[in-house]
Amino acid sequence: MGLMNDIDAALETENAVTGGEPPKLEFRWSAQQNDFFRAIGEKARGNVVLRAGAGCGKTTTCLEGMRVFDGPCVYVAFNSDIAKASKARLARAGIRNGDARTTHSFGLSAIRKAFGRVDVDKEKGENIVREIVLGSADADPKPWERAHLASLKKAFGFSRNHNAQTAEDVEDSIDEAGIEVPIGRGEFVQQVLRAMEMSKARPGTVDFDDMLWLPVALGIKPEQVDACVGDEIQDWNQVQIALMFSAIRPGGRFFGVGDPLQAIYGFRGAAAGAFDTVVDLFGAEVMPLNVTYRCAKKIVAEANAVFPGALQAADDADDGIVETVDANLVGKLARPGDAILSRTNRPLISLCLRFMREGKCATIAGRDIGKRLTDLVKKSRAGTATQLVDWIENWKTREVERLEKRARPIDKVVDVAA
Repeated sequence: MGLMNDIDAALETENAVTGGEPPKLEFRWSAQQNDFFRAIGEKARGNVVLRAGAGCGKTTTCLEGMRVFDGPCVYVAFNSDIAKASKARLARAGIRNGDARTTHSFGLSAIRKAFGRVDVDKEKGENIVREIVLGSADADPKPWERAHLASLKKAFGFSRNHNAQTAEDVEDSIDEAGIEVPIGRGEFVQQVLRAMEMSKARPGTVDFDDMLWLPVALGIKPEQVDACVGDEIQDWNQVQIALMFSAIRPGGRFFGVGDPLQAIYGFRGAAAGAFDTVVDLFGAEVMPLNVTYRCAKKIVAEANAVFPGALQAADDADDGIVETVDANLVGKLARPGDAILSRTNRPLISLCLRFMREGKCATIAGRDIGKRLTDLVKKSRAGTATQLVDWIENWKTREVERLEKRARPIDKVVDVAA
């Protein structure tokens, strides 16, 4: 964050001195940043994607790169808050050929252009699954129907994000999201497909997922742009990728930025391997941006031991501290306010249970592990702990066999069963 904060501070100071005239930003850009700027300025270079590491100033680099582009250019931000902040930064830096939007704004404007008045209703998906399960959007679910509604709503959302078109596509979405299926699998998949058809038949009302999916599903071309800079492309889902690909006018250019090592939004529908998918789809040249202004030198060395060459420490970075601690001591060393990170949930669950036994408050963030376990307990109908353990072991065996037959990852099932 240091680079971006320094630049913002410089802009604010310069604006105050010049009476508010937005200046051209003067900054000592790195060799990698200057290479990227030159690539943007050379039309023959085509599409370019930055592989940007953590704390490498990617947003600042992209916004400044828009100044170099000869023509209008849209910065595609990850969410509306970032888009709003980026608009302000573009204005402060005097980058007048740039705008900042979200993929959802591209989708919603396309739907409204095609259908006229379109209302946004965040309950659209909920209402559709209620109609399917309960027969009416206004009906009150019985206790045993709530899990069915929750699973169907989640599968409906993931299937739209993945642009699922067949029963097999829906199966893939369910498995990737780790959704517990409360009824027969074939029947559940058909319910998801039915929900998608119902949503397509009601374009006058959209929810958040519809904004991206409907233009792709209905073949509606979004507003055409000369160029755009897509941020956090490693966390784009399938319909975001397809939507923005169709938004570039013939002869236009795409500039993206992301890092496959920071792909953390699979739980909300981000496409597996999204970074490489974008690069391949746009036929983009990949350039590095891996000098980090956030991480200390020893932390960079630790990261590079796992992912060689992923990061370079800035020349003026602190040395930092990296310590190796026995796993059994982690619980004793943890203090209120600490965060413990793990690649899988299993060690976190045992630690969390240990803290609770000791009367210490602890929670596991991220995927809704508690709900998944609760759903499994209800589905098992076990009367004792031993029966529950036996049921979960049998469930894991069945799920692993099913997933392996479909050549799908089994890690989420193993993680939950652990």
